[in-house]
Amino acid sequence: MLSGVKMDTQDRPGIFGGIGFTMSLFISDLAFGGLVSLLDEAKMGILPGSFIVDLCGYVVLNKTLAKEPK
Repeated sequence: MLSGVKMDTQDRPGIFGGIGFTMSLFISDLAFGGLVSLLDEAKMGILPGSFIVDLCGYVVLNKTLAKEPK
């Protein structure tokens, strides 16, 4: 963990990311429930998208949080 970063700073964005990921899978299952190939394609889009958003969130939090003076 980065120095000066509190656990709650990492928990909250992680919770929102998990909710968005779960809802994306739920909605794609509702939309493509009977079509396995389309559901698989939707999941293959959701997984990298979630990773990219998590990485962007990490970068933004890392740059915007107040740095402790050394």
